[in-house]
This record gives sequence, structure tokens and C-alpha cells, in this order.
Amino acid sequence: LELGSGVGLGGVAVWCATGCAALTMSDWDQAAPALVDNLKANARTNTKQPSMSADVRLFDWFDALEDEFQPVSEDGDGFDLVIGADCMYSDDPAVAMSLAAAMRKHLLPTAGETFAKRGYFFSQS
Repeated sequence: LELGSGVGLGGVAVWCATGCAALTMSDWDQAAPALVDNLKANARTNTKQPSMSADVRLFDWFDALEDEFQPVSEDGDGFDLVIGADCMYSDDPAVAMSLAAAMRKHLLPTAGETFAKRGYFFSQS
């Protein structure tokens, strides 16, 4: 999952470099009117193999602060990898808290095991 995808550069780069079968990119629907169409076009353009699939979801990080929040994954469980690069343009502490909650609540508890085997490192803390 890429949070705050913008044009999707970070998500597409990780997707292609790791050979992941699926990619979900997300952004806030107020970020730009044509954002979803742009993300979908970039995903289609960069799909290298028929087995690769990309999904685009609208997602407001503040939703992750709610107790009944469910991840935006298709199965509602979460993701093996959550990334975000240059995705926060506010000095409001509430925005930082919502981004942290979105990352934490989307990351599967077993995600470290999955990517450690491939030589990738990330932290859930």
C-alpha cells in the first residue's frame, strides 16, 4: 500500500523492483480532481506482466483514527508493506498522527516475516 500516492511514483517503483503481484495506491479525494484517473493510468502504463495488478483507493488518513476502522485492502486485513514518500504537506500534528495511524493499522502483524525473507527491512514501531 502506498499512502499519499500523488502520481504513484513510489508505489510503482517498489512494485516493479520487488516483483509484488499486487499494488494498492491511495490518496485523499480532495488532493486533486484528476488524481484517481492519473494513478490508474500510471499503474496501467507500468504493469509489466499479466500477473501484476494495481488498485487505486480513495482514503482519508483521519479515518484510521476511528476505532471501527478497517484497512482499505480487498480482504480488509491489511498489507505486507506500507509506504509513503513526501506525502505530508502540513505541520499540523493531527495530520502526522493520522498518517501514523494509517500506516500502523494497514500493516499486517506478519509483514516483517514476509519481507525479511526477501531481504527487505522495515519497522512497525
